[in-house]
Amino acid sequence: MSHPDDALLHQKARELLDAVLITHAPGGREQEMDRVCLPLLKALAERVWRDRQGNIIAQVADGDGPSLGVFAHRDEIAAMVSRIHEDGKMELEPLGGSCPWAFGEGPWEVLGHEPVAGVLGVGSAHVSHLSENINALKTSRALTWSDVRLDCKLKPEELAERGVTVGSPACVARSRKQPLYMGDFVGGYALDDKAGVVALLLAAELLREGPTPQGKVYLVLTGIEEVGAMGALQVPFQVPLDAVLAVETFPIAPEYPVEIGPTPVVVYKDSVALYSPRLSHALAEATKRAVGSVQRSVARSFGTDAGSLLKTGLVPYAAVLGFPTEYTHGFEVAHVGGVVNCARATAEFARTFMEAFS
Repeated sequence: MSHPDDALLHQKARELLDAVLITHAPGGREQEMDRVCLPLLKALAERVWRDRQGNIIAQVADGDGPSLGVFAHRDEIAAMVSRIHEDGKMELEPLGGSCPWAFGEGPWEVLGHEPVAGVLGVGSAHVSHLSENINALKTSRALTWSDVRLDCKLKPEELAERGVTVGSPACVARSRKQPLYMGDFVGGYALDDKAGVVALLLAAELLREGPTPQGKVYLVLTGIEEVGAMGALQVPFQVPLDAVLAVETFPIAPEYPVEIGPTPVVVYKDSVALYSPRLSHALAEATKRAVGSVQRSVARSFGTDAGSLLKTGLVPYAAVLGFPTEYTHGFEVAHVGGVVNCARATAEFARTFMEAFS
C-alpha cells in the first residue's frame, strides 16, 4: 500500500538512521542517543521526561480509557571490560547476546571520560600448532570472548587516567558505524533497536498529524534492554499501563516464516513470553489497515521489553511488532520501508488499540 507522503517518510527515516546509528549506546551509557532523541520528542509530544533509570517517556495522547506504552530500546549490543592485563590489553564480558565472531577483528572504542580507540583482536594468523589456541580457531573451534583482547596500546595506569577501568563499556568504533545504504536497504550496527527508536519517532509525527488516539499513549525509549530489560521493568511503577507494544527487530532465519522487506512482523511468542492473543490480533489488523499486509511468526531465541513486562506481571497485555532484519547482533540489514511501515502500523494501533478491550 502506497501513501502520498511515502517519499517524505522514507527520507526522514534515513536522516534519523544517519543520526542514531553512529551513536555509542551500551547499556547504561545511552546519553549520545538521548542528545539526538530528546529534542525531537519534545517537539512532538505533550510531555517528555527522563526517569531515574534513564528511560525517556513521552506522552503523545491523554484521552480517557486504557493506557498504552509503546517501547523501543536505545541500548546496543556491546561488551564490558572484565580484566586489564599488565600490558594494558583488556578482556571483555559481553553485554547481551553479542558474539565476537559477528564483529571480527577491527576498531573498537572503550568508553572512559571520552571514547578511547583500540583494536579488538585475536592474534596473528600466521601460526602453527605451536600457537595452540589461535591455531585451534583456524581449524577446529568457534571464537569466544575469552579468545579476544581489546588493545588500545596504553598501559593500565594510562587507561585509568582516561577513565578506563574494569566495568567500562566498549563497543564498535564510530568509524565502523556509518550506515550503508543498498537501494531500499540499510545496513549498520545496532539497528537492534536504534531503528525501532526511529520507528517510534516517526510514529510520534504521524500521531501528531491526527486523528488523536482516544486513550492514553506513551512512547518509551528504554535503556539496558540487552541485559535483562532493566529499564523497562521500572516504567509501570511510574506510568500505569494497561498494555504494552514493543517495536523491535525480527530475525531472518531458516526457522522463521518471515521474508526480508517492508512488511512488518507480529510476534506471537518468543523465548520470554506468550503474547496476548487478542492484542496481537488487533495489532495484525491495524498493520494490515496501515500498510496493506502483515507477517506473523514465533521466535525461539528472542526477547523484548514487552515480554519481560508481561512475564513479571507488571502489565496484563503485551504485543510485539518487528521489522525483518538479517544478520542480527552483527552488521544488521533491514528494509527502510520496514522501519517506516512499523511507524505507520504503530500509529494506527495506538489510535485503535482500545477496540481490543471492548
